Amino acid sequence: MKLGEPHCLQFLMGVATGLLARRVTLPLVPRQGWMVGAIFVGAVLYERLGPQGAHAFGGRVALGLASAFVLATLVAMERRQAVRVPKALAQLGAVSYSLYLAHCLLINVVLTLLAKAGVYHTLPEIVTFTIAVATAVAGCWLIGRLIELPVVAWLRRRTAPRAVAVPTATA
Repeated sequence: MKLGEPHCLQFLMGVATGLLARRVTLPLVPRQGWMVGAIFVGAVLYERLGPQGAHAFGGRVALGLASAFVLATLVAMERRQAVRVPKALAQLGAVSYSLYLAHCLLINVVLTLLAKAGVYHTLPEIVTFTIAVATAVAGCWLIGRLIELPVVAWLRRRTAPRAVAVPTATA
């Protein structure tokens, strides 16, 4: 995979958004959530139906930029407590690394199973997509809860600084 490929650019847009969010107070203007939501919907439509065709370079970049705007807006809203994060989303956030690492694999496994079952082409595309994504999210959540979080906790315990006993002077 090359640095100029859409997936790499999308990843770098996410990294840049994260770095920016750590260094500055992100702006938040009235109705920003609605505006960014509209931009995101437009980017999805462009990525899917744009003149370059579905999943083309320009559409992927547009979707990456729109996603970065959504992420920055959500961070700004959360920091100002302008939005309450539902518990289920907070739990997904806790296992986001598992979600990041395993979602493509699990989506492909589900799509392969649907194809082997002979229903991949008979179901509407939105149903196939929904089944694949929902199953992948649930699987990633399980991986995160059963593997990622326990391993992280174990590593933190192993690498935590230990208190050193200081001998006291006796007379």
